Amino acid sequence: MDNSIEYAEFEWVKKMIMINYKNLKINHIMQLGEGWMSRAYLVNHEIVFRFPKEKDGAIDTEKEIKALPSIKKHISLKIPEFIYCG
Repeated sequence: MDNSIEYAEFEWVKKMIMINYKNLKINHIMQLGEGWMSRAYLVNHEIVFRFPKEKDGAIDTEKEIKALPSIKKHISLKIPEFIYCG
């Protein structure tokens, strides 16, 4: 990826997190990966933030946020826990 594009992308990610979570100090951001509908970033080496690419991705993420807690009770796999939602 072009360094200027990568820098702009990370600045946007940082800005979105800071707008929604003013008390979270950001020291490090790294892109973890990208799927069909979203991109994931590791922040401060411990928290994963996922950003939908478009409206459909946001709708799917909202469904996931609602469904995963009830699934967690019935399976032994580790299920992501949504701590920050914005």
